[in-house]
Order: sequence, then structure tokens, then C-alpha cells
Amino acid sequence: MAVNLIDMAKSYLTDAVISRISNSLGESPEGTQKAVVGALPLFLSSLISRSSTPEGAGFLSRLLQQAMPSATTSATVDANDPDTLMQRGSGLVDSLFGPSSNLVSGVLSQYAGVKTSSASSLLGLAGSLITGALGRQVASPNGGFDVSRIMGLLGDQKDSIAAAMPSGLSALLGNVPGLGSLTSGLAGATGAVGSTLAGAGAAAASAFGNKPSSTPVSTPAYADDDNRAGGFNFWPWVLAALAAGLIYYFVRGCGDKPTDATTTTTSTVNDTTSAAVQDATATVDTAQAAMEAMADTASSAIANAASNAAAALGAFGAKKLPDGVELNIPANGIESKLIAFIEDASKPVDKTTWFNFDRLLYETASAKLKPESREQLQNIAAILKAYPAVNLKIGGYTDNTGNAAANKKLSQDRAESAMKELVNLGVAASRLEAEGYGSEYPVASNATEEGRAQNRRTSCRVTKK
Repeated sequence: MAVNLIDMAKSYLTDAVISRISNSLGESPEGTQKAVVGALPLFLSSLISRSSTPEGAGFLSRLLQQAMPSATTSATVDANDPDTLMQRGSGLVDSLFGPSSNLVSGVLSQYAGVKTSSASSLLGLAGSLITGALGRQVASPNGGFDVSRIMGLLGDQKDSIAAAMPSGLSALLGNVPGLGSLTSGLAGATGAVGSTLAGAGAAAASAFGNKPSSTPVSTPAYADDDNRAGGFNFWPWVLAALAAGLIYYFVRGCGDKPTDATTTTTSTVNDTTSAAVQDATATVDTAQAAMEAMADTASSAIANAASNAAAALGAFGAKKLPDGVELNIPANGIESKLIAFIEDASKPVDKTTWFNFDRLLYETASAKLKPESREQLQNIAAILKAYPAVNLKIGGYTDNTGNAAANKKLSQDRAESAMKELVNLGVAASRLEAEGYGSEYPVASNATEEGRAQNRRTSCRVTKK
């Protein structure tokens, strides 16, 4: 049976531990529980993503060495000393998230309704528990850690992360530029190490046999949410460096020592390969420097976006509907705005008052809703059931990039997808309608990425109340 690191970490979180932590932080037990339970899959998914980078194996070993006290101390001692775990975990969080650590803590704070400082401490606690569980599983008998076991164990965690990640937290992360990757693409992240080594080995074998590869290297197309997939792909550089290194290894270090008859030829190959390795290393160094510069430049923009997103939603809180159903919704989210409009008799139904979904996400260039969208649609369905006289129209919109006809179809499909989900949740189809407007009615300039992101939206308006 596969090891589930999240379940192992959760086993430490007894009612007594949660009570002690909440008292220490000045938070409610409910908020503390919600934050730390959300922080566990968040930390682990980020750890898996980081393990797929070129320096992933080395980083994981260093991180576990940093977490050695939590990896070797008994669970009882750790559970009785949560303050120490939180303090120790702050270093783990900084190592993993770097300049984005405050960003992540802010989103976790919004999700759980706790102070940002408390969210940061609880994220540290989650880091201590996850790395402690991981360290105990992969510690080598002779000291240190078995890197191959680390990679294998992390690769087995995808399903447990998907099951444990709260949809509300995942949706909030997805709405903040730069953080959506923390909870998406886990399949690629967990398989990246194996595929990288396999690709490098194939390249080395081809080169060693003096057979040029017949498969050209392709450069992926990057773009925004409507028609393209974004990101910087550094793997071709890594593969080139690994392949060159393996060639060098096979020529210099594998097999029997060359005979005198082959010494000159081998020496020439060695010199050529050494130069290739140096060139590949320089290329990787250049690419790495460029990536670091891009990250530094983007960090402040990401931080501003996160602050704006968090401020726009406001704190989550309980809202009881007329039929007694209680929702946990953000103060400035679409649910609160829609309820306020419905209950305000002075606000008539019109064709200009639209409310934007703020936690509704689709697959790239598709009308397929992401799983984290379900929570908000469940809230909207609950509101419609509580106010049976209300009818809604759902509108889909895109930016002006790409083919206008294709964008209009995509916007129509997305609006219908949201409407169908509401019907599946028990809302009568006769109370709903959907229409796609494509790039019509922009709410911001399409000249900037920020403006285009605002124009890519799904909205709704009340047609009857």
C-alpha cells in the first residue's frame, strides 16, 4: 500500500494539538484546523513541483537535512511542541517558496479566515510535518537520504494531494497570477524526473552510436488562457546538458581501457565531448540566470496581483440563507453581491448589472470546468434554491486575441458549461440561460496582459426576482 504523507501528517493533528496551536496564535480552533489542513497538500504539491526542476534532487536533500530534527524526533515530542515545529517550519517555507512565501500565506489566510501571520506559522507547521514524514520514510541506514526513494515517494502522492486539496483554496490560488501552478500540472511534475533522465539517456545513446537523432527539438507555443498554454520551458536546456554529460561519461569512464590503437581517436573524441559539455554547461548557466532574472522581475508584480485579489474578495465568513442553508463565502465575492442585489427591493432587474464569477476556472482553451470551480457553483445553486423566484443569465467573454469566431464559440460553450453544472446541481433549466459574447463588452484594455485577463471572464445577471 502506497505511503500517504498527508495522512501521516494529519495523524499528529489531534484535537489537543489544534487547541494548543489555536490558543498560541489567538485563532479559533475551526480556523486553525482549516488552515493547517489546507496547508498540508499545498506544501506537498509545491515540494513535488520543485523536485521536477534541474536542481530538484539536491534541493530536496538539503531541505530534509534542514528538517532533520522533525525527521528524527518522535511524533509525540513533535506534537507536544507545536511552537517549535512552526518556528522550524518557517525556514522550510522560505526555502520552498522564496519571495512568494508571503503571497502564499496571504491566500491561505483569506481561505481559512485567520491572520496572515497565523497562516504563515501554520504553513510552517505543515512543512515540518510533511518533511518529517518524508524524512522518516527515506532516511538511509548509513545516514543521509536516499534520493531515488525520495523521488519515487513524491511521485506516488498525486492522488492524495488531489483528494486533500480544498477546492476553495485551490480556486483562490488559481486566481492569483504566479500561484496557479502550485495546484495544477502535478502529473507533469511527478513524472518530470523520470522523463528527463529517459530523454537524456536516449540522446546519449544516439550520440554515442554516431547516429544523429531523427526527431527535431520542438519549441512549444506560449500564450494566454483563451487559446494557448503559457510558461517558460527550461527542460530542453537541461536535457542537452544531461545528454552531453552522459556522452562524456560513456566515452571517458565506461568499458575497458582503450588499446593503443584507439588511444588517439578516443582522445580526440574526449576533447570534442569535453568542449561540448562545457558549452552545454554554459548554456544551462545562461538559461538559469535568465530564469532567475525573470523570477526577480515578476515577484513584485505577482505580489501586487495577490494583494489586489485578496483585497477584492475580502475575508470568508458564514452567511445563512432564508431556507436555513449556511454558506462560507467571501465578503466581496459574487455570492455576497448576488444575495445583496436579490434582497434589495430598491434595485430593479436590468440588462446592465452583471456579477463576475471570481472562483470559476476552465481548462485552457476549453469549456471544461476545473474541479475547484464546483464550490462556487454549489454556492450559486444554493442561492437560487433559497430564492426560488430568481432567474439568471450567464454570460461568457474572452479577450480579443485570436480568431473572433472561435473566441465567441468558446465563450458560448463556457457559459453553457456553467449553466449545465447548475442544472446538475438541482436548478431548473427553465430558470437559466446562457450566451457567449466573445470579445464584445471588454471591461479593460486588451493592450496589456492584465487587461486581457480581466476581459476573460464568466458573469451572470438577474433576469427575474
